[in-house]
Amino acid sequence: MWQTPFILLVCSILFAITWPVTVLLHELGHGLVALLLTRKEVRVYIGSYGKSAESLALKLGRFIFYFRYNPFAWRKGMCHYLDEDVALYRQILITIAGPVSSLLFSIILCSLTFSLDLHGSVKLILIALMVSSLIDLYGNLVPNAIPIHLEDGGITYNDGFTLKTLLRYQGFYRKYEKAFSLYDQEQYQLAGERFDEFIREGFEQDYLYRLAILAYLHAGRYAKALQMDKELAEKFEKNSDDYVSSGLLKMYLQQYEESLPDFTQALSLDHTNRSAWNNRGYVNTILEDYSRALPDLDQAIALDAEFAYAWNNRGLSKIKLGNFEAGFSDIQKSLKLDGSNSYAYRNLGIYYFDQGDYFQALTEFEKALHLDSGTHLLEGYLEKTREKLQTTVSTSA
Repeated sequence: MWQTPFILLVCSILFAITWPVTVLLHELGHGLVALLLTRKEVRVYIGSYGKSAESLALKLGRFIFYFRYNPFAWRKGMCHYLDEDVALYRQILITIAGPVSSLLFSIILCSLTFSLDLHGSVKLILIALMVSSLIDLYGNLVPNAIPIHLEDGGITYNDGFTLKTLLRYQGFYRKYEKAFSLYDQEQYQLAGERFDEFIREGFEQDYLYRLAILAYLHAGRYAKALQMDKELAEKFEKNSDDYVSSGLLKMYLQQYEESLPDFTQALSLDHTNRSAWNNRGYVNTILEDYSRALPDLDQAIALDAEFAYAWNNRGLSKIKLGNFEAGFSDIQKSLKLDGSNSYAYRNLGIYYFDQGDYFQALTEFEKALHLDSGTHLLEGYLEKTREKLQTTVSTSA
């Protein structure tokens, strides 16, 4: 009776030990081949998708490693090479090298271990490493159209999807790469138009719709993005992130009540979607239903304690419910996690506005404006604060 739980426990421990090693070998494979086939700096991130902060940096010539201080985060990683002018066949080799290298290295180690007849525990760990590498190979080489969101706001896809794109669309890949580069350079309007053109030319792929929608969303073309979102729904099955995008677009178009079912649908497809929890909570704060917003924002933070937006939104809900000290503390936590978060400064401005400190409120709102002039509802708060200050000055005179 006790044997099954014990075996499961041993397997779990072995997987916890070997998976970070698999991630390291995988990204090292990408990195070494990229180092050989490109001319510029190659960066490997272990424990993040491009986060250099809170990481140990190791530099070996053009090769730079970033290891997150928290080893429990080492379940993911990425490799980024700075050379943009790389031949298609070289990109294919760099992409394949990741999942293949982790498996190849584990097979070599296993062969040596058994040929040398090393201790049984060593054999067990290396067998677990080989199984982990096989899982990594399958998980990465099977194309997945769900985007991976990078720390800098960009997006990428798994190795299989990248390979599929490289091989299937060799004829238009340079144009596609240029459009993707426009997106990464935050030229969202142009990027959206390029992705839209591909679709109109007959490349009706779900990921192109998603890229166009995201680009138009960032460009502030909400109606156009929502139109493409409807086209996506007609031709493909929407995933959890798609419903989050739908909800965001309706929110920006001030269709607040209509946006809530989209976030709820996103959660029905993926209960761990932190963005869905956060944005449903945020919309409820706009609707001034703070008691309903608070549990959603609690859940977003429970899923990701470093999610700055959820902290500042929860802070606003607490402030509006009269818990000023706890709300202020949440917003400060948000700023500690992300000092460039314009929404945290906006909510800090609301805190001071509700306290009657209109001068400080204006200061915080202007900080938010400086960071991001497109911060949602910020113009209205600035206008109300300036009116209050003008009234105060007029009364004093």
